Amino acid sequence: MISEETDPLQGFLNKEVEKAKNSWLSAIKKDFTSQLALISLLAVEGFVLLAFFSLSPISWGTAISAAIFLFTLFAYFSLRIYFSSLKFDRFQAAETRLIEALRGGFDGEGTTLEERRFVAEALMRTSKTLEGVEFSLAPFKKFSRVCSAFFWHDLFYIRESLLKLVVVEEIERIKLSPLHPDLHVSLANAYVLLAELYKAEKRGSATFQQNLHHRFEEVSNKALLEFKILRQYDPNDPWILFQLAYTLGDLGKKDEELQTFEEVLRLRPHDLDTLHKVGTLYFQAGQTLQGLEIFDQLRKIDHERAVDLIGHYS
Repeated sequence: MISEETDPLQGFLNKEVEKAKNSWLSAIKKDFTSQLALISLLAVEGFVLLAFFSLSPISWGTAISAAIFLFTLFAYFSLRIYFSSLKFDRFQAAETRLIEALRGGFDGEGTTLEERRFVAEALMRTSKTLEGVEFSLAPFKKFSRVCSAFFWHDLFYIRESLLKLVVVEEIERIKLSPLHPDLHVSLANAYVLLAELYKAEKRGSATFQQNLHHRFEEVSNKALLEFKILRQYDPNDPWILFQLAYTLGDLGKKDEELQTFEEVLRLRPHDLDTLHKVGTLYFQAGQTLQGLEIFDQLRKIDHERAVDLIGHYS
């Protein structure tokens, strides 16, 4: 097991990732506190305005409190833009410091194949450490789910930015050795991670979700291209075919997905998961006879999988 004692670079990485994470969370909390203070001030001023209005709708007190409330409201919307800009500047600064620190961990400039691999893996790990953090930022655990609505978008933005940097690192590695298949595997995996981030996020407005779907398709198509390149290197590698098939399925290319899984099945005829998947796709494609043939094979080997498969019959 790798530890900080056996691998000093590991300890350095953990330290830098934690520093960057703390910087991001600090920026998010500062923005939240500033906006909460302004909203609280608006609420107090609104209450005072209503009190004056209920006592005497036409009075100096009502007029002054209304003027103060409107001024604060205008200031809130102006300062909100400023706070948001400041927050994203802090995000960018923390990200830049992390990259510089990771590259500075080497004698060179962190631009060789292995050094870029280290940077890419560090960025992936950093993105992973931010997953679900929004639920721990609430002042009180009782309100963690409610308060997460104020934080999740910022954390999503940071994670997306980190994974985009992973893609950049992997592309730069390929430029150093364009015909190395392992580098195309790494780039494909980076695209898949980014696509999974887009696919998993169900929060936000309809417009935001539409935008996410567009980004998901764009990144998935790039992953698809990498898997097709890898297939040229080794047409009979089941892992490559699996990844290609799942990516085709995510993009809604069901016919090509089925054809690719059929190829996997020819290479691994006794793989039960593949049998179940192919049978499911047959039923979904309306190829009922082929689906029943797969069902007949499965029921002799794995009754539970066979029962699940026949549930797709229609």
